[in-house]
Amino acid sequence: MRGAPADEDATRGAHLTTILRTTSWRVGVAGTALALGAVGAVVGAGSGAGPAVAAFFGGAAVGLLLVLGIAFAVADGRAASDFWAGLATATGLQVSDRDDLPELTPLLAAGDRRNVDRWLEGTLDGHPVGLGHYTYEERHRDSKGNTSWTRYPHTVCLVDLEQDGAPSWISGVYLLRKGSFMGMVGGESRGRLPWRVDRKKLESAEFDDRFKLFVQDGVDEVRLRELFSPSFLVELIDHPQPIGFELHAGALLVNVDDYRRDAAGLTDVLEATRAIARRIADEIAEHRATSG
Repeated sequence: MRGAPADEDATRGAHLTTILRTTSWRVGVAGTALALGAVGAVVGAGSGAGPAVAAFFGGAAVGLLLVLGIAFAVADGRAASDFWAGLATATGLQVSDRDDLPELTPLLAAGDRRNVDRWLEGTLDGHPVGLGHYTYEERHRDSKGNTSWTRYPHTVCLVDLEQDGAPSWISGVYLLRKGSFMGMVGGESRGRLPWRVDRKKLESAEFDDRFKLFVQDGVDEVRLRELFSPSFLVELIDHPQPIGFELHAGALLVNVDDYRRDAAGLTDVLEATRAIARRIADEIAEHRATSG
């Protein structure tokens, strides 16, 4: 994509080279290596001169690796910032410092804690939109009371369709890719669902093999099947990303498991959101036209 690095790693090498050439970094390398080398020499001195020398060089090597690791981490962070700034420019969005999202859908309410790592926001066809990396975590306790956490990272695009006045017959639609982190919506859901949902199957066996479609009570079945027209099913099946989406109370959340760290993958998610939002808007407009 023009204006954006290809991925989060694209400029890491250039940043690392710049860091390694700075005087402050060289002084830091020398100081850390000498300090840890001296510690090693003192520790090894009790065993004689030979071990002391070996311990000195061993400590110095550890110091060098430590500082190199820090330099790499700094370069990695700067490259990621370059990527997201470039992606924002290319998509017409803005970099945001948001670190959480409202619990509007099952995925956004899932787990025991949630956070946003990277986020862009702006408008998409006139609707407020956000795109980025979102993770929910589940807490586990073993028999001894020890706590551990399991992370479920996602790439998500959230768009507010409320201004279109999404009616009740289309609010409460949850399309999950089979095998996704969210598992099943319903009795086995990892999410915290305050609403009841039922699974629906459509006329496409290929679609039902790849997706699980759940709807909230009150969703009009005829309108639902009009929304999921044959052409729309083909678009979802053939999409280059394994997307799912959740539509609830005017919020549309398009998601894929894991972080997409390249411009092509993130743009795919953004454009999928655009296409799905337009499909929903068209169905709402048609419903209004035919109902009065």
